Amino acid sequence: MSYIIKYNTVLIGNLLVICFSPDCNPLDFSVWDRLAAAIGAKQSKNRQDLVGKVEGTWHQVLDPEYVVKICKGVWPRLRHVVAVNGGYLTPEDNSNGT
Repeated sequence: MSYIIKYNTVLIGNLLVICFSPDCNPLDFSVWDRLAAAIGAKQSKNRQDLVGKVEGTWHQVLDPEYVVKICKGVWPRLRHVVAVNGGYLTPEDNSNGT
């Protein structure tokens, strides 16, 4: 546990935040859902098939404008996580389009 606290946390104000919080990680709160929606619900035949779908869709889904939008949304999200004392964000909290 001390390793996790020492190497995987950030102090924001007086709040110690674990860096792997899905509310603070753009991959978790935006990118994976968008990628999954683009790939579709159809199950992949095997690992190679899934990798091919992800690679083929990645640049279509993650255009530069979208990436900039997500990056700009990180700081407001972090501030909101601090405001709720590290609690989870609700769907209403995610209404900023990220």
